[in-house]
Amino acid sequence: MQNNEKAVRPAAQAVIFLLILSAAGLGAYLIFKTRTKITPEKASKLVPAVETLVVKLEDRPVIVENYGNVVPETSSQIISEVPGKITRFDINKGEGFKKGKTLLEIDRRDYQIALETARASVAAAEVNLDKELAQADVAKREWRELHPDKEPANPLVFRIPQVNEAEAALESAKARLEKAKLDLNRTRISMPFNGILTEKLKEEGEYIAPGEPAGKVYSTEIFNVEVPLRDEDLQWFAVGGRNGGEVQVEAEFAGDKYSWLGRAARNAGRVNRGTRMVTVIVEIRKKGFEGSGLIPLPGMFVKARFIGDERENIAAVPSTAVHNMKEVWVANTEDQLEIRKVKVLRIDRKFAYISEGLKDGEKIITSMIDSPVEGMKINPAGSESKQSEQN
Repeated sequence: MQNNEKAVRPAAQAVIFLLILSAAGLGAYLIFKTRTKITPEKASKLVPAVETLVVKLEDRPVIVENYGNVVPETSSQIISEVPGKITRFDINKGEGFKKGKTLLEIDRRDYQIALETARASVAAAEVNLDKELAQADVAKREWRELHPDKEPANPLVFRIPQVNEAEAALESAKARLEKAKLDLNRTRISMPFNGILTEKLKEEGEYIAPGEPAGKVYSTEIFNVEVPLRDEDLQWFAVGGRNGGEVQVEAEFAGDKYSWLGRAARNAGRVNRGTRMVTVIVEIRKKGFEGSGLIPLPGMFVKARFIGDERENIAAVPSTAVHNMKEVWVANTEDQLEIRKVKVLRIDRKFAYISEGLKDGEKIITSMIDSPVEGMKINPAGSESKQSEQN
């Protein structure tokens, strides 16, 4: 009995396995027969949308731009030439002053006494010279009366050495008088320009020695901007002399924008070894910043726009629209891409100046295309914009 049960179990398991396989096969068949058929559609050809810009040919100057720092043309120190106690120094750091205004005064009393003493010495020397001249005249008359046809062998007879000594004493006294006048004048210190006090090193009541600085100042009449440029940029504008090219200097300060007018006065006279740049000195005179509301402050970081020579029929386009330094992409009238060779006069961070290869009214492509091909279809619709003016 047990042997029969053992024989039936494997047979039942085999039947169950066959039923499972049959069900799986039937399910797979039904899925295959009832699947959704996908009909491949023809892929549409992709036409890239592009942004364009209308070319505008104009007679325009070439603009060279870069940034630089403002420095005063003249910086100086308030230095005493005479010693003494400071009795007046009432200007404060950051305050302006006028040309010739007394900024610092040293105790004048000793120098006034010295001046009066020197004047008295001159007067005494003049009296002494008059006495010697009178005695010399007496000596000459007496000699002529006794020796009418003979000259004395010794100059002492006519008191010539005594007269010379008196004359020398008078000249020395006059020199001391001039020195006393100078010393008295030097007790009051002023500057030969309009300026601003930037640092105060002494205070009233303190002693100051000759050659010791009491403060630092700079002139507000002329400012310079030191602008580094590539040497090839110098070909577009004049540098130096009265004909130095016009330069527009722009800055932002305390939330406001300011603009001043200068000129390319000179270059620094050397090429920077590290950058291979030439520093051009832009000079801003008083008339270039009067009425602007703010003078150029030393240390300001400003933008300088050098106005170069005017060129005819120039197209100023975004520098990113120029490829390989000699090509632009043109959208022709049939909405096809044309790779156009052009002559680039100059290129900077923002603009490329094109002198040949473009016509007025043509559209150039300013957006990027992954794989540009001559004659490929493009879609400039709705993206056209007018030529932007260079600021």
